[in-house]
Amino acid sequence: MHDALYQEIGRIAASWVAIEDMIDELLSHYIGVDRHVTAIVIEGMRGIDKEAVLRRLTSKKESDPIILREIENSLRACGLIRQYRNAILHRGIPGTASDYGLFVSWIGAVRAAIDEFCHYFSELVAVVSEALTLRAMVADSEDLDGTAQERSGLDQEFSVKASRIPAFPESPVFQTPNYLRDLYG
Repeated sequence: MHDALYQEIGRIAASWVAIEDMIDELLSHYIGVDRHVTAIVIEGMRGIDKEAVLRRLTSKKESDPIILREIENSLRACGLIRQYRNAILHRGIPGTASDYGLFVSWIGAVRAAIDEFCHYFSELVAVVSEALTLRAMVADSEDLDGTAQERSGLDQEFSVKASRIPAFPESPVFQTPNYLRDLYG
């Protein structure tokens, strides 16, 4: 009876691991070191603490307001997803039949929204990675001859990359924090 539900719960847990991995990747990009060094630096940090570090880093290092806004939106979504994940994994399945029906439909909505967010966040991480690589290329070219190179080509290429950021998921899961109250009171 609960097999399908347990599969949904497992998918939510696995998606959360993917989200945390993407946060680690962004940290690595903004710290400016490879993933192995980043892993040493952030070892033992809770997810919420990694997100706080990422917020501080991007507020100081990210010059593009669109990317900065999208990272902030993503971190807010991560906070909601963490609440949902914790409720699902730690509070468990409600005991009454009417609550069970609500729980099953709620889990499906949450899992679908998390899947959509994972796709969005993955695209955002790819765009950020490309943007930071382009910026490093510009900085390197400026260092080579001591003067600023003509950057219009790189700026134009960066604009194309930034336009690749997909629209933030519009699921009601991310718009309405009442999902938890509706289920658990």
